[in-house]
Amino acid sequence: MSHRSGSIGVLCNGLASIKHPFLSSLLGGIESSFDLDKYIIEVVPCSLIALADSPSKAISFVTEQRKLEGLFVLSPVPEKWLKGLLDKKFPVISLNVDYTNLPITSVIINSDNMYKTSLEYLLKLGHRKIW
Repeated sequence: MSHRSGSIGVLCNGLASIKHPFLSSLLGGIESSFDLDKYIIEVVPCSLIALADSPSKAISFVTEQRKLEGLFVLSPVPEKWLKGLLDKKFPVISLNVDYTNLPITSVIINSDNMYKTSLEYLLKLGHRKIW
């Protein structure tokens, strides 16, 4: 019998609402990467972490309380917030933030190419008034 929780955390900072289009899109992408019969995606709001006396300890506490198996970081947070998790070899993946001083796997979106491709697609469809 496995003692795994199947819970994956998503730490988001500065994205005020779950209805934010960028957050919704990223969560959708994360969810589509997992078998949702085996995994649960849990949002961990930075607003609560930031209020703690020690944000690093607060993140560690949340990951232990929720029995998270890994953490996606969706927006920049201070490196010191993540240090405690990394010291424990807790899996952390950053989406679109490059933490060059920490041993974190980062997935960086090529925004310039994305915008260019999107614009070319709209022009190909005949759209000319693009703001």
